[in-house]
Amino acid sequence: WTYRIDWGDGTSSTGSTSSQGTISAGHTYLLLGSYTIKVTVTDSLGASGSDTKTVTFIL
Repeated sequence: WTYRIDWGDGTSSTGSTSSQGTISAGHTYLLLGSYTIKVTVTDSLGASGSDTKTVTFIL
């Protein structure tokens, strides 16, 4: 399995895991605001799925 996390601020992270389950990742945003995070996972046969979540940081 490979994964890509688009953090919604123009940056992304990629990685791989050997089994299904939880992907843990961290990110630091430089500005307050709303960001839509998209996670895409692809298996060894090329099948993929994705999901999005919007987070908002306010002061």
